[in-house]
Amino acid sequence: MTTSDHLPASDCSEDLSSPTPGKHPDPESPGESGRALSGDAGRIAAEPYRLAEYEAMRATIRQRGTARMVLVPAALAGWAALTIGAAAVITVALSTLIPLLVLVAAFESVFALHVNVERIGRYLQVFHERAHAGWEHVTMDYGRRYPTGGSDPLFGRVFILATSVNFFPAALGGEPWEVAIVAVCHFVFIYRVRKAQSLAASIRAEDLRRFEALLASDTGA
Repeated sequence: MTTSDHLPASDCSEDLSSPTPGKHPDPESPGESGRALSGDAGRIAAEPYRLAEYEAMRATIRQRGTARMVLVPAALAGWAALTIGAAAVITVALSTLIPLLVLVAAFESVFALHVNVERIGRYLQVFHERAHAGWEHVTMDYGRRYPTGGSDPLFGRVFILATSVNFFPAALGGEPWEVAIVAVCHFVFIYRVRKAQSLAASIRAEDLRRFEALLASDTGA
């Protein structure tokens, strides 16, 4: 009995489970590599380039999520060291703007990582997952049903607290005009954090709508 006797009619044209004699296995073929695929990965196994894209984007989400968790503690440690050093060497209130720049750079990096991860997730949800059958669908439905109690993906409260602490030296020992300049800069950054939190709360649904529109236009074409 041949392999094709065990396969559906649509699959008899090619045996993906084992190579034919004299033929080297294709490293990009999920069946010939011996990996058992299920769910959404199994659905796209017939198209190796799509499987590769799916796996690469999943790896990107994982890597950027890890980078965000490492970046925040490292940035806060650098900010604290710079704040102490600046206070010991520079006595003017404007010196607090130097560690503030570290906070700004760290937050913008965290925000960019979060937006990119969300966008990749929505792409996978629309172009790779079946409806209500993949992680991106489930986690989005979960967020809709249980909107409270989650963590802050941007660490906004942490950055606002650090910004407030950063302003104290200027408020306690600066000239009035220096304090005014420093206060404006700190409040602008706090506003930026609040604005980014608002954007982050809506970007998932907005990106989903845009990718669905792209898919509909491609299908219609």
